[in-house]
Amino acid sequence: MSHNLYWAIYQNLEEGLIELSNNIHIDDEQLNVYSMKIAEMLIRISVEVESIAKELYFKNGGDKPDDNKLFFDTDCLKYLNEKWDLSKKKIQVVSGQFYFNKEENNVLTPLKKAHNRGGEKWLKAYQAIKHNRRNSLKDASLKNLIHALAGLFLLNLYYKNESIELGTDSKGMGFDASLGSKIFAVLPAKTLPVSTDENDEIENNNDEYVYIISPKKEDREKLKDKLLELIDKINNDPSPNKEFSEEYIQQKVIEIDLEKIRNETKYEAILNKKDKK
Repeated sequence: MSHNLYWAIYQNLEEGLIELSNNIHIDDEQLNVYSMKIAEMLIRISVEVESIAKELYFKNGGDKPDDNKLFFDTDCLKYLNEKWDLSKKKIQVVSGQFYFNKEENNVLTPLKKAHNRGGEKWLKAYQAIKHNRRNSLKDASLKNLIHALAGLFLLNLYYKNESIELGTDSKGMGFDASLGSKIFAVLPAKTLPVSTDENDEIENNNDEYVYIISPKKEDREKLKDKLLELIDKINNDPSPNKEFSEEYIQQKVIEIDLEKIRNETKYEAILNKKDKK
């Protein structure tokens, strides 16, 4: 069994930010605070982003040569964004040690422009600090650090690629949106309605959600079959007085069966990974 070194390193970096929050009251007014310590942390996090982005690229079909012409942002993150819409995925700041009142600081889209060269402020800051730390120290801000770590958290979730068993919890009430983080959480998992369209597993308007709740494959097929049967009965009932027709009675039986199947259906939270390429 292989070990996930990326997650262990992420947890270590997260602890570094938590330790920083013990010394700085992190609120909306403090986000421009900068220091050499923050600069060091930002570089470490960004290097980790480079590494995991390239590994995700190759694990998911990227075919450019692994040489100095392969860029983690305009090649790897761009490719992954085209597959999974990472630029739209939202991460929440939920730690009680962060005192943000502004929505823009509580809900982040840390990879929004990360696939463009210099598109994200925290990546631009990383490059500036790496090449000229003395003159770029002000770019080593708490805001850039938090956004960078949120981006690394998101990439780690896609690297782990875990499905979470929910039993009959169709609304995901027991879903732990922090997914092992002490600072961040994803949006509460979005439950998708069961569709009769075989190709409509994840709808396009759910791009901001990292996790989607769906019936497990075998149960989803049962629900689809019942839905199709119900729709067929409704569409083919010729009786003007459906309340007493045989077709109407059959329809009601199907509805009862459908509700029974719904109550027994097993659900899981899965990564929102609809391939858009």
